[in-house]
Amino acid sequence: QNVIATGQIGTEPCVHVWDAMSKETLSVIQGFHTKGVCAVNFSCNGKLLVTVGIDSAHSIAVWKWAEGIQRIHNTYQ
Repeated sequence: QNVIATGQIGTEPCVHVWDAMSKETLSVIQGFHTKGVCAVNFSCNGKLLVTVGIDSAHSIAVWKWAEGIQRIHNTYQ
């Protein structure tokens, strides 16, 4: 698949997952990060997406991006 993900900075940031060829939005994920998203990466099979927040705790979430479902999250301090 030619799928890419981009994250936003802001008080209600979201992550957009795109088809790289058609530029169609496949999924919009939000509701966990509070200041922004500094990094995104797909799992080897492409079904999961990890996002890292820019908050002081460097929050991490793993998503089933096609369903917009958050699987796990963690906050490190």
